[in-house]
Amino acid sequence: MLSSGVPFGTVLALLILRFGVSGPLVFLGGYFGNRKTAFEAPVETCKIPRKIPKQPCEDYKWWWRAFLNGGSSAFFLLVYSVFYFFAKWEIVMLVCGIWYAGYIFVVLCAFFVVTGSVGFYACLWFVRMVYSSVKIE
Repeated sequence: MLSSGVPFGTVLALLILRFGVSGPLVFLGGYFGNRKTAFEAPVETCKIPRKIPKQPCEDYKWWWRAFLNGGSSAFFLLVYSVFYFFAKWEIVMLVCGIWYAGYIFVVLCAFFVVTGSVGFYACLWFVRMVYSSVKIE
């Protein structure tokens, strides 16, 4: 049942955008994603498992650390948005505060993913450059 506040043409336009634009883009992205070559590690791995000695200065599980370090800048954005909410914005209605918190949460999640991805790909590029210059004989 449609609300009387939203015209039928607007709802129809949104549905066309949803299924006519974003739907095909999902399949197009899947097609190009499957055509891309698989990820190759910067070094060759041996099929025979062996014990890895404890080395506190070498971190071979850097993937998540790189992503979290890049994404941690979203924490500073969170602190500033809380400061802005209480110090600069004079809100008296609860609904406006909930609206602000919801939008800030969405923006922070997107910012975390974007900056985390940038941090991860920068570290990946650096690791590949370092290991590509090492000669294994």
